Formats: sequence, C-alpha cells, structure tokens
Amino acid sequence: MSTISSLGVGSGLDIRGIVDDLVQAERAPQENRLNRQEERLETELSAMGQVESALGQFREAVQAAQGGFETIAADSTSDAVSVSAGDDAEPGSVELDVQQLARGQSLAVGPEGVERDEQLGGGSLTFRFGEVTPGEEGGVEDFTPSDSRGTVSINIDPAESSLEEIRDAVNAADGGVRASIVNDGTQDRLVFNSTDTGADSGFVVDVDADDAGGQLEALAFNEDNAASALLNRSAQDAELSVDGLAITRSSNELDDILPGTSITLDGTTDGPATVSVSEDSSGAAEGVQAFVEGFNELQTQINELTRFDPETEESGPLNGDPLLRGLTSQLRNELTQPLDELEGRAVRSLADVGILTTREGTLELDEARLEDALQEDPRAVEALFSQSTGLVEGDGFSLRSASGSAEPGRFDVEVTEAATRGSLENLTTGEFPFDPDDADSSFRVIVDGERTELLDLPGGEINSADELAAELARTINGAEAVRSGGLGVEVEALEDGSLRIRSNSFGEESTIAFEDVGADLRDRLSLDDATSTAGSDVQGTIGGVEATGEGLQLTAFDGPAAGLSLDTQPDAFGELGTLAFSRGSLAGVDRVLDRFLGADGVIGSQTDSLNNRLERVAQGRERLDDRMEQVEARYNQQFGRLDGLVSELQQTGEFLEQQLAGLNQQ
Repeated sequence: MSTISSLGVGSGLDIRGIVDDLVQAERAPQENRLNRQEERLETELSAMGQVESALGQFREAVQAAQGGFETIAADSTSDAVSVSAGDDAEPGSVELDVQQLARGQSLAVGPEGVERDEQLGGGSLTFRFGEVTPGEEGGVEDFTPSDSRGTVSINIDPAESSLEEIRDAVNAADGGVRASIVNDGTQDRLVFNSTDTGADSGFVVDVDADDAGGQLEALAFNEDNAASALLNRSAQDAELSVDGLAITRSSNELDDILPGTSITLDGTTDGPATVSVSEDSSGAAEGVQAFVEGFNELQTQINELTRFDPETEESGPLNGDPLLRGLTSQLRNELTQPLDELEGRAVRSLADVGILTTREGTLELDEARLEDALQEDPRAVEALFSQSTGLVEGDGFSLRSASGSAEPGRFDVEVTEAATRGSLENLTTGEFPFDPDDADSSFRVIVDGERTELLDLPGGEINSADELAAELARTINGAEAVRSGGLGVEVEALEDGSLRIRSNSFGEESTIAFEDVGADLRDRLSLDDATSTAGSDVQGTIGGVEATGEGLQLTAFDGPAAGLSLDTQPDAFGELGTLAFSRGSLAGVDRVLDRFLGADGVIGSQTDSLNNRLERVAQGRERLDDRMEQVEARYNQQFGRLDGLVSELQQTGEFLEQQLAGLNQQ
C-alpha cells in the first residue's frame, strides 16, 4: 500500500481548505465575543481617562477660585512710599508726608599713613550704641546711650591687628557694625557702618590699647578722642507726619500705621502721599467665574459620555455608569448645601452669591449678585470658597491654624487664665551715684533657658533706679545669646524703688535667672532675696471643652474643635467671643475630587478593574488559540484517515478494473 504524504493527495480533496474553514467556523463566534468585549472595555477605559482629565482640569478651576480671595489691595500715590498688605490687613487710608529717611551711621577711622597690612598693636575695641551728637568741628559733642542695645567688645591680638584683620574681627562679631576698608585717595581707612537704621544705631568707639599712645588708639571715636575719625554720615530716625501728626521711626519699614500693612519709605515726599488699603473683589470674581466655567466643562464632558439618543438609540460609552451618577450626585450635594457656620449672615450658600444650577446640570453665574455679595460680606463669600476659614466674632483672639480633624461649627472662646511672663522681682538698687567701673559688676543671665556670655555693666556714673534699669536692659538685650535667639527682657524701676525684670515671652518656658554675679552687683540687687517666677501658659476653653495652652497659643485636642489653634492677646481674659469655623462648599468639592482622583480613588480603582478585565480578555484569546490548535489537529487527523481510506478504495477499484479487463480479453 502506498503512503499518503500530504492531505488530499490520496482523495484529491482540498482537505487543508476544509480544515481551515471548519476551524474558523468554530473560532468565529468566540473570537467575535472577545472582540466585542475588548472594544467595549477599551472604549470605557478611554472614556474613564477623559473623566480623569476633566476632573483634573476642574480641580485647577477649584484651586483658582480658592486662591482668588486676596481681597485686599494696597496703593500709594507716591513713588517715595511703597505699601504691601498682608492677609490680616484692614481697609483704611492715611496721608504720609516724609521729611527724612532713617539711616545708620558711617564712620571712617585710621592712623595717618598706615598700610592696610601694617600691625597697629593689641587691645580692644568697644562699640557703644546710642544717639551721637557730632561737634561743629568734628568729634563727639554728646552721646546718649540706647535703652535697647548694649555694648560690643572685640579683642585685638597684637599679631593680628592690621586694618584687614581688624575688619575681619569686627565682621565676625556680628555686633551691629559692618567694617570695610576704603582708600580715600591718600590712604586706607577702616569704615564702620551700622547694620541698623535710626538715631539709636549710632555708635562711639572706645579703644583700650595695650600700648598707650599707639596706633590702635587712632581708631577711637568718642567724647574724649576722635582726632583721626571722620563721621561720614550720622545715624538718624525717619521723620514724617501721619495725617498731620509728626512722628519719628528708627526704620524705614513701618508696620504700625495701618493694621496688617507694611509701609516702606523709599524717599522724601514733596507733599502728603495717600496710602490706601481697600477690599479688592476683582480677583475673587475672576476665580468664581473660572470655577463656574470649569464645572460646566466637566458637566458637558459627563453629559457627552453618558448621553442616550432615543431616536437613534445611540448611547455614550458610560451611559448608565453608576460611578458618574455618584460623582454628579456628590458634587451637586456639596454645591447646594448652605454652611450652618454662617447662620445669621446674608451669604450662606453658593446660590447667595449668584451661582445657580440649570436643568442641564450646569451652573450659571449672576455677576451682579456676586458683586453685591462681595461688597456686603466678603469674608463670608471667602468662607464659601476656602478650604477652611475662621471668622472671629469678638476680640482678643485669632485663628492660628486648623488641622484636618477640626469639625465645622461655632465655638465659644473663653480664657480662664491669661498667659504670664517669667519675672525676677524685689530687686534692690542700693545707693546712688554708682559707677560699675568701681565695683565687681559682671554677671550672666539666663533668658528663657538661653545662657549669655559673661556681661559687664558699662562704666559711667549711674544716678537713679531708672538709669540702672536702663543699663541692665541695654546690657542684657545686647548679649549675643539674647539677640540671636530673638529674645529680650524688660527692666522696670517700680514706684517702691525696686526693680523688676521680665522676659518678653509668655508661657512656662519664660524665665529669668542670674548666675556668676559679681559680689558687689549681687549685694546691690539683693539677688539672694529676689523673687523668681516662671511664666505660665494661657488656659481656657474652645467650644466649652478645655484646651491646652502654650504661651499665648490655645489649642483644642478634644471635642469637635480638636485641631483648632488660636492666638490670644496678652491681656485677653474671660469670654472673648465666638469662632465660626467652616470648611467651605469648595472644600467639600475638594473632598469629592480626592475620593475620585486620589491614589486609591474611585477613578483609579475603576481603571484598574477595566485593565484587569482587558487582561482576562487577552488570556481568553490565548486559551482560544490553544483550543483551536487542538481542534485543527483533530480535524487534520480525522481527514488524514479519510484521505487514506479513499486512496485505498481507489487502489482497490483500479485493481478490480485491471482484473475485469483481463477476463474480457480471454
């Protein structure tokens, strides 16, 4: 029997074509089902991407609306006066007439003919700060020490006493004076400049030279010695009038003229300049308009994706999707709910500012109504659009911060115990006059836990308790540890003749203590009998629940107000008022967007689900391919046997034909 090497050879049939057709007929229904599933899932996945993109763009519109409430505008009618309004600025205006700017002192010193690298000799330089009155022919006619600044002493090593090395030593001390070297055309000179402005930033320079009459003494500038010094510029206060009232300030930066507003004097004026701070609703209106447009773009996209045309029976890829129904429902709920915290105000909901919902689900804005609301109650409008807002109804406190746990509501604020400052009292003053140079008057002081270097009261006759208090305050406040830590003390001479020293800070960390005190000063102040009292934190309640105080800060850790932190005024006591804390309508919108767009949000979960289903479709295709290979192999086997059988029958027929032909020939 012959061997059939390929299908159809024995029978003459197109068995390959027959097998392919049979396999395709069996594959087609299942493959079409997988194709439809894949197409539907890819369409839904693309649509979900469009939703995610639209939500992202809407979030930008929400942020624009929330950031549009910089409702304060500041303006000046003169280039000589600039103004900047802070978040807590209050509307108002003043007329400023600037006659003189504040400036610091500039002093040039140096021996005649000295080179910048020539050694001048060892000793010390002491800078005393205060108001310097120059003499008509140079030098210092009078000097009034500053009440708030101490002295700065710099030791000069004989081997490091050139102009350059003294310059570097002064700058390293960072004591309120910057030094440089300037050649005046004939020689190099040290130039000392105040780092601050104001009459009190003036200074005299005392020199204690190791070699009397040496070159180092040429750096002196004081009441007794100023032979080689040149006062380039005297320190002075700014002089101006505010609404006709003449005032002086030590700085050209003024923050006490209009509440929450910083005014900078850049030059003198030819006449009164008007500085005004006013409500500015333009940014808010633009932000609200951007929000409405952003929402409408989102709603239009959702409407397109969920559409259904009853005439053509065509529908969008997400028609009937519960995810979008939930999104739309949640957004509408946030946009239509009034804020209970604004009870009693004309503005409580978005409808009150002219934002209304159309039948198509989009928003429309009544601009005139929005403008009226911004004029009538801008803070309430801001509360609607802000993440969180604390509207203070009362005095003596303000909202410092709010964590995410704080619940919206109206919270009564009461201070049951005002914060206090650390103090040292019952200090005696001894007999006057008193010269610290004639006594052991060194000491260290610990202010709010910060220990100073060893200090000395400056020499010179002290004639009263007020003068002693002023010298103590200058010396302590001028200490490096006190200045660098932003600390300070107040020293008062009381009516009973005693002294009281108080830290400038409030709270239990506020303390005053002395150590390493010279025997004479210890006896004069009767430090062993003084009364030391640490400060105390503010105590009170927020929303009727006891809050925790830290200095002047009062924070709620329990109850609905938990997470609210308030700043109280030093003199605030008793029932201060009410804090209306709200999370605006757009804060609710933000929360909805977070649920849908967050890392584990609804959109991400739905996208993951669609991708997983697409993966299962791909796996179904692989299984279908495997199964069709098996079907094809089975058909090939079956038709192979059929082909062989037909071939055998053909061979048998041919044999019989040959036999019959032979019989016929016989």
